[in-house]
Amino acid sequence: MKKTLLLLAFSILKNRGEALGQMTSMLKIKPITVMALIGAAAYTGNFLHLKAASHVPASVQFPLVSGGVIVISAFVSFLLFKERVSKKEWLSVAGAFLSTVLFAF
Repeated sequence: MKKTLLLLAFSILKNRGEALGQMTSMLKIKPITVMALIGAAAYTGNFLHLKAASHVPASVQFPLVSGGVIVISAFVSFLLFKERVSKKEWLSVAGAFLSTVLFAF
């Protein structure tokens, strides 16, 4: 979690706070709340990743975790940020998901 917050802080300083400013103005919440939510999400993801490591072979877990980021990012950007996604882009997301599943099994 410390690494996540450090990287977020570095990104904010590098971009002069533009990304965080856009996020806070769009969601109408304070920057510290956004940073806490990002940290909580990172902690939850790492915790679930470790839990899965004890139940799923690494050859299955790694492709699902790394490929899942693409799919989840596409859905979050569509649902939360109302980003328009073309049919070609949805096809790309479906292809990424399908290739991850095929690679895992």
